[in-house]
Amino acid sequence: MPPDPPEPPDRTGAPCPHHCGPDGVIRWHQPRPDGRGGTELAQMELPCPAGHAGTWRHPAAERDLVVESPIPTRLPGATDAANQLPPGLAALLTDIHRRAGTTE
Repeated sequence: MPPDPPEPPDRTGAPCPHHCGPDGVIRWHQPRPDGRGGTELAQMELPCPAGHAGTWRHPAAERDLVVESPIPTRLPGATDAANQLPPGLAALLTDIHRRAGTTE
């Protein structure tokens, strides 16, 4: 179950630590390639993580930190398969290591 959004912004008029605008959106300009070997400034927008925007959701980079997420954070892949030893191989490797005379 996804967590609740943050508490609504305080109504004291204190400035937002995230520097969002009156509409609850953080805006900034960020350079990006223009396709001709130069750069251009692109306007970026993000809903305020403090809850000042009308909508809020976890950033994609933090979705794996959600407790009780019904969706797995990732599916098993090639790395998982490579890290699984076939039955008996661990014992064989341990025996070879022992016979080689190493004590580590």
